[in-house]
Amino acid sequence: MNKKGFFSKNKSIRKAMQIVEQSPNTYLLSCLFVSSGIRKIFYNYTFRKKELLNKLSSNDPLPRNLYIEGTNICNSNCVFCAYDKLKRPKTIMPMELFIDIINQYVSIGGKAIGLTPIVGDPCMDRHLLERIHYVDSIKQIRNIGFYTNSIALDKDKVDGIFEVKDTIINLSVSFGGYDSDTFKTIMGVDKFDTVRENINYLLDKIENQPNKNVVVKIDFRCPNEIANDTFFHRLNKFIDDKKIKHETLGGRVDSFGGLIDKETIEAAGLSYRFPSPKLGPCDIVFRKPLVLADGRINACAERDLEASLIIGDTKEQSLKEIFTGQKKKDFIQSFYEHKYPNVCKKCSVYQSIYDLRSKVWKNNLSWAKD
Repeated sequence: MNKKGFFSKNKSIRKAMQIVEQSPNTYLLSCLFVSSGIRKIFYNYTFRKKELLNKLSSNDPLPRNLYIEGTNICNSNCVFCAYDKLKRPKTIMPMELFIDIINQYVSIGGKAIGLTPIVGDPCMDRHLLERIHYVDSIKQIRNIGFYTNSIALDKDKVDGIFEVKDTIINLSVSFGGYDSDTFKTIMGVDKFDTVRENINYLLDKIENQPNKNVVVKIDFRCPNEIANDTFFHRLNKFIDDKKIKHETLGGRVDSFGGLIDKETIEAAGLSYRFPSPKLGPCDIVFRKPLVLADGRINACAERDLEASLIIGDTKEQSLKEIFTGQKKKDFIQSFYEHKYPNVCKKCSVYQSIYDLRSKVWKNNLSWAKD
């Protein structure tokens, strides 16, 4: 099965899946017939259940990567994001709390952090550069990654990011349009010219003052099209010369845990990504739990908009205690009992720990072998 997937190419199969999805067992059986990948996951879930769970759990208390919500404030209203539905207070994590979290994380062996929140843009965080430079001063942490729409990725931030000395910065730009109209439709704001200006400055920096520790990737969120202007010619030249990375989702997005309906997605010229059947715990709890701006720990950094999957609070427990605690164990066990939390039921970002293609099985980031 190619990267686009069987379901995305066959409309009749997609419609059938929409019907049988209402019955988890029927849905699973249907997927088993059409996907060899699902069959492999089912085999691992059936015959290697404890073995693979124990192998991941042996890394405790250390997650593969720790995500930190520096802020949940955003400056766009992307059609594929549920930011406009957020009810939690919009806030910024105090620097003192951030330093405490980092120091605790280092004490349990942490080597990598992500600054991408569930919703929000890290460039809206007034402490972003301060956070990056603090982490850069700690030799043990080797990697910082985050996504930005680049609206607020101004010259000062670019210059500050390029000052890192020892830490790899994986800077990913979520790019939503090939012109002003498509950008506004997909990203929800009329900021195409600002984004183009900021990316051009980023390219200038790569060209004239390169820093091998700064790795830039452009993620195209819109359908594949040919853009014929000097900006995109320049962008493609950097991609061809391997000065920056790129990825395209071909306009395929998810429903953000059921919060965005299929009609809204398709009206923007995008296509709906169908969820995978749930077999065992989601790998996200092992590879990207999230420290919220108020210090609570959420099991998921992906689609839990209102942070309902709380497994601990750093004001009451240490990171080590939380990541070996009963609440985390109960969350993992709920998947075996098919008692999925509400936010997980419609989530199409779910990936089973029994899918050996998952990132959770890569021994890198905090699980890298020295």
